[in-house]
Amino acid sequence: MFLIAHVCHGQFFYTDYQEGEQWLITNYGTVTQQPQFDTLNVWSNYIASKGQTKQGHSLAIFAHLYKLPKLISIYQKSDLIGDGIIPHYQYKSDNLEIINSMFFTHDRFEAPRGFVRTVKNVTMYTNQAFIKMNNNIKKIKYSVKIGRDFLKIGHGFNASLFISDYSRPFDQITVRTQVNKWSSLFSIVQLDTMNEFNRYLYLHTLNYKQNNFSITLGEGALESGNGKSISLNYLNPIHLWTWENISGGSQGINGFLYLGFTWFPINGIRVYGETLIDDINFHKKDAFYLNKYGY
Repeated sequence: MFLIAHVCHGQFFYTDYQEGEQWLITNYGTVTQQPQFDTLNVWSNYIASKGQTKQGHSLAIFAHLYKLPKLISIYQKSDLIGDGIIPHYQYKSDNLEIINSMFFTHDRFEAPRGFVRTVKNVTMYTNQAFIKMNNNIKKIKYSVKIGRDFLKIGHGFNASLFISDYSRPFDQITVRTQVNKWSSLFSIVQLDTMNEFNRYLYLHTLNYKQNNFSITLGEGALESGNGKSISLNYLNPIHLWTWENISGGSQGINGFLYLGFTWFPINGIRVYGETLIDDINFHKKDAFYLNKYGY
């Protein structure tokens, strides 16, 4: 399947699809069931037309051929801000998903969000490339994703205080588990090296869903250092990292906590809230950058 799009307002094969799901969830007023597909619903038809529910191989080419000044925006959720092409390959089965997509453009200034290299006036980078495996052991459902992909954790409709898909895709290892109404996530993310400092982001969350209500508690730690590698103490998904940082006074660690909820009082109405505490630290009282919060 080959598609050419005029003025892309988002990641056709990821971001817009996620927003469509959220509209359907709000319409049906439940967080515990998958949204049903209704031929009379615009979002249902949109998601079905993108082939996200189909299995097997698929290939698409998304092209942005003309841009308007109003589309140049730092918060735009699209790598097609400038002129360019994204070939997108996907394989999907019951227990396996493989995706690879790359961005190509004729001018590096058409890739304002960054690029890897330019070869003979062709600027390119890998946008998404991951393998995802999922299975279940009795009542325990789990999935493992390895590679580069978007990561969103939180209850915001389009974005989140914690981790949002407004950022570029992360190189990550992410493990998700679910047992009845409880689910968890554990992620290791390798960020770009800055000034010879390697940076790693560790994330884990615990979520509870019941009918029309969902609540998430999350914790993260950003660690950096010259020649730094992955720390074994952050590979423990049930370890309270924030308490470790507060009591131990770890250097080069940025710890943060997240709390968010979603509630559907009636079908079509969504109430949600989020709060984030950044750089938690109680043993330094004179540092202006500590214990910042957002909501």
